Amino acid sequence: MTESQLRRNISQVLNNSQELLNLGVKKSHIKFIDEMVCDESTTSTNNRAFSWPMTKIGTTAEIPCHGNVATRHCSSRTMGHPEMASSQNLSSQKCSPFTGIWQEPDMSQCYNAEQSKGIDDGERANYF
Repeated sequence: MTESQLRRNISQVLNNSQELLNLGVKKSHIKFIDEMVCDESTTSTNNRAFSWPMTKIGTTAEIPCHGNVATRHCSSRTMGHPEMASSQNLSSQKCSPFTGIWQEPDMSQCYNAEQSKGIDDGERANYF
């Protein structure tokens, strides 16, 4: 059996499940986790904006910054972070229980580059 056949079979079972229908689960809300993504997002730090691309759940996005990279992990709302599945986190208009959730970005490499550059510039200024 191929992967696509397996997916189709699982999808048919989920779409025809009377138990799920009784629970109020709509067919349009059934998705495979590996097909889910974190939506595009923008974060700001030190007067700079960073645009994060749509990213598949379970992967880490990387964007360039000062010769290094900033990273941000996209995770499932329910896998490993049950607190993130709370109603508080689902209240945002952009949030859905069927999309991923961005973790805090890791900008440490960007800051290290800025600090090193500042130190180098400062040292040069002292010598001239």
